[in-house]
Amino acid sequence: MDGRDVVMRAVEFREPGRIPLAKGDAADIGYVGYGPARDFAPAAPKTDEWGCAWDSFHPDEGDQGQVTGHPLADWDAMDRYEFPDPLAAGRLDAAPAAIRRLRAEGKFVCGGLGRGPMHLLPDLRGFEDYLTDLVVAPERLERLLDGIFRFLSGLTERYADLGCDAVIFYDDQATQSGPLFSMDLWRERFKPRYRDLFAQVHERGMKAYMHTCGNLSQYLPELVDAGVDIIDNKQPALWMDSPGAAAVRGQVAFSSCIDIQSRIREIELSEIPREVERLVRALSVPEGGFIGTYYHQADLRIPAAKTTAMLDAFRAFRWDG
Repeated sequence: MDGRDVVMRAVEFREPGRIPLAKGDAADIGYVGYGPARDFAPAAPKTDEWGCAWDSFHPDEGDQGQVTGHPLADWDAMDRYEFPDPLAAGRLDAAPAAIRRLRAEGKFVCGGLGRGPMHLLPDLRGFEDYLTDLVVAPERLERLLDGIFRFLSGLTERYADLGCDAVIFYDDQATQSGPLFSMDLWRERFKPRYRDLFAQVHERGMKAYMHTCGNLSQYLPELVDAGVDIIDNKQPALWMDSPGAAAVRGQVAFSSCIDIQSRIREIELSEIPREVERLVRALSVPEGGFIGTYYHQADLRIPAAKTTAMLDAFRAFRWDG
């Protein structure tokens, strides 16, 4: 089996035989992304296609920074605002060649959709205004969600036409302690749109791959019900022993690692294989449901030896061992 077969078997619970890897020299997954429209000209330095102005204190360490200029901080600007066009010329010029290369290497190919609504809404409006809109001006939120999901949906169609196996997007749902706002609001405003997007992904023969940090305890059953196939989260200590995780074990594949905010810092090298075994057995079943990953950026200063030992433990793990 090549990497694509192993990932597919893990995600579909068809006994992959080993744990597939999401990153690293021996990764089974390959990623392609989109670029700006060919005619995109930023209105100001460090401004992206959404009109968001970015700044970072440590770009050399992989810190993506944060939005410091919100294009819709003044709602009156919405009358002139134009959402990025997912079909714009130039956006996926580099993708076909990249996909052919990854296919030749036997990879499971993911097309990147970029940031999801839980990032884009505060980026566009500003954090406080976004949360206020949720309660007092939901019509504003709905208008923004329409534009965001049109973009995600349009890119999904393009990646499907190019033959990707999955689409992945980055959409942190939770804080370190749990939901950012009422789960009832989330079910009303967000879940139906995720469900529609995931249904589209499935109709085009792909898997829905979602990165989301934070304490997912309450979100897990909801996201699985909406149709997500793979959940990437690198803070499993916050939720892996929760009732929510137990409820979805064997129904969704987790892309995870030893917790990057706590456990990876304190653990001894000799303890890593045992911790990996505990993680895999808690989040998956013998038929599949786990993908090994790690945090690759320099900002957390995770020792390379620990990452290497963890990847070795993922490769060595066997359910019957």
